[in-house]
Amino acid sequence: MKIVIDIPEEYYNLLKGFDDEKCSMDMLLLKNGTPLPKGHGRLIDADVLLDQISRDKREAFTKHQVWLLLSKYNSNAPTIIEADKEGSEDKE
Repeated sequence: MKIVIDIPEEYYNLLKGFDDEKCSMDMLLLKNGTPLPKGHGRLIDADVLLDQISRDKREAFTKHQVWLLLSKYNSNAPTIIEADKEGSEDKE
């Protein structure tokens, strides 16, 4: 199971400094987690996106058609994790 939680960066950095032997189970789980990069975009299930595109029966696509299909299906893909707008000055 995967769970996304939000903890202050300074707490995470403190955890990273502890020896595994001195950590409780919950500390180990947090310590071994994967941080999302600051400023990340909206995270979606890419398999759903690929499935939607694969159902399109056209034989050949130009680069422009592929871009249009990705844009269309991506905008309708369910969001799993919202974009991190605070972590990026460029994204709004």
